[in-house]
Amino acid sequence: LLLAVGAVTAQTRPLPQWLTGIIAISGFLFLAFVAILVKKAWC
Repeated sequence: LLLAVGAVTAQTRPLPQWLTGIIAISGFLFLAFVAILVKKAWC
C-alpha cells in the first residue's frame, strides 16, 4: 500500500524520495487513526 502510494506520488509530481515517504507514512497513520476513532465510536 505504501509503495503504491509512493509510486503514484512520484509519477504525478517530482517530489524528493524522503518527502514522498513522509507523505505516505503520515497518510497511513492518519487513516489508521481515523479507523481507530470510528471503531471506538461504533462500539
